[in-house]
Amino acid sequence: MNLQSERNWVIPEPDYVLGQSMSEALGCPQVIAQVLLNRGINTVEQALSFLNPSLNCLHDPFLMDDMSVAVDRLKEAVERKEKILIFGDYDVDGIAGTALLVHELSALGCQTYYYIPNRLVEGYGLNKQQVLKAHEEGVGLIITVDNGVSSHDEVELASSLGLDVLICDHHEPEGKLPRALAVLNPKRSDSSYPFRDLAGVGVAFKLATALLGRLPENLDFTALGTIADIVPLVDENRILAKAGLEMINTCGDIRPGLAELCRVSGLQGRQVNAGNVSFQLAPRLNAAGRLGVGQLGMQLLLTTSQPLAQRIARKLDEENRNRQAIEDEILKQALAKLEQEFNPERDFSIVLSDSRWHPGVIGIVASKLVELYHRPTILIAMDGQTGKGSARSIHRFHIYEALSKCKEHLAAFGGHRYAAGLTVESVRLDACRNAFEQICKDQLGEDDLRPTVRAEAELQLAEITGELIDGLEKLAPHGNANPMPAFASFGVSLVGKIRVVRGDHLKFAVRQAGSKTLPVIGFKMAEYEELLAEHPLIDVIYTPQLNTYQGTTSIQLSLRAVRPHRA
Repeated sequence: MNLQSERNWVIPEPDYVLGQSMSEALGCPQVIAQVLLNRGINTVEQALSFLNPSLNCLHDPFLMDDMSVAVDRLKEAVERKEKILIFGDYDVDGIAGTALLVHELSALGCQTYYYIPNRLVEGYGLNKQQVLKAHEEGVGLIITVDNGVSSHDEVELASSLGLDVLICDHHEPEGKLPRALAVLNPKRSDSSYPFRDLAGVGVAFKLATALLGRLPENLDFTALGTIADIVPLVDENRILAKAGLEMINTCGDIRPGLAELCRVSGLQGRQVNAGNVSFQLAPRLNAAGRLGVGQLGMQLLLTTSQPLAQRIARKLDEENRNRQAIEDEILKQALAKLEQEFNPERDFSIVLSDSRWHPGVIGIVASKLVELYHRPTILIAMDGQTGKGSARSIHRFHIYEALSKCKEHLAAFGGHRYAAGLTVESVRLDACRNAFEQICKDQLGEDDLRPTVRAEAELQLAEITGELIDGLEKLAPHGNANPMPAFASFGVSLVGKIRVVRGDHLKFAVRQAGSKTLPVIGFKMAEYEELLAEHPLIDVIYTPQLNTYQGTTSIQLSLRAVRPHRA
């Protein structure tokens, strides 16, 4: 099924007066001022803060509830030279946050140990077996990273054994908080912290900052986890992501692990940006955790040995290729099921299950189905009578809140607005599917189910210059809540041949009155070749970029959407 041609084009009405005023005050093109306005940045002061994110603007970590208690307990552990276990998660956010705390606490002389659970065997979150093992090995303090807010029983067990637990988490709490010594989570219902959307690594960063009385050195770890977890890149997340990327790109003594990860990702010698983290570095780090060997990612980030880093990076690259093969097969199977089971006129959601599916990969496939069908989607990997599921959502639907409304059918669940995980018994699967579908129908309208492509503003092709693109670069890093700006041009003419390259990429050129001819690349958009052949006058949405090839830099348009011109 292909819904690309049915997408809504959304272009906000420009505020010419405020846009011109901000443009003059900032000394930037008015279209850049309009992008800032579209982000809710309405004053020059806000704009300057956004364009120049500073570590000096980070919030006081002691504004986070329980921070003083957590720091006092950590200082006590340092003084007593207690054994500390840092219990992380197997995704990049959890690995990066765990690595950050291991690095900082070890530098203070702490006896620091870490554990990354096996996704396939142990699943998500603190588990009783590791609590018991920690007690047997003389651990006095457990710190969770990117998990823990739902670990009530495990925290009770730890407390009964005399172990204190500090929770660093950012997932939505369900009901009461665990009775840990401290629960650091900006999403607590009673939270007074100014910014609720930190990643798990961001919460760990705050703990380290409060403990040290200064900023930790591991901004690169913080950027990796923040960008990879797709949290909104605004406020503190924007500051941390930008500073961390600058550290990765300018630090001469880059960590061997990151250097080798960049090498196998084809990024050696290049400036790493947020897109590179999301689509090249993070998938390789995540691949280990998805396939059950999350410890490899930790070893890569922490090692000081270049030969070991090289071996691990190659292994992660191999695991990533394995993950891609598994993912492709699951996607084929899911699409085949949808051909039989899905009715776009009737169904507001997608819930599929299969015993052949790998639980570590279904989240990626669910995201692809959301792109194709624009429906809240749950994929469930069944193992006997129990299934582990991954849920992904569309823009206007809070997937975690939806799952909380059908929790009577679930054995467990947790997550965020756009992504969640769940466990369901086979006997409850149909009831869960029906309840979830009804929730979607109650909350969504038909327009919500149509894919949307957004442009910041209309732009004449003649307005696109290298200076404009340089100005747009100052809006980076891009990601959730700060997407890469795209613009719309209407009534542009096709120039020359339309070509399909490398199997599914589309290349052509366009021109508009008063403009030069500009090349266009549409990645994985070969399906539009016939449309272009039939309609020499088109409307396009695109991102203008500078493309360097064989030492020559030129302007190129990266295509987002195309349709026949509508007068």
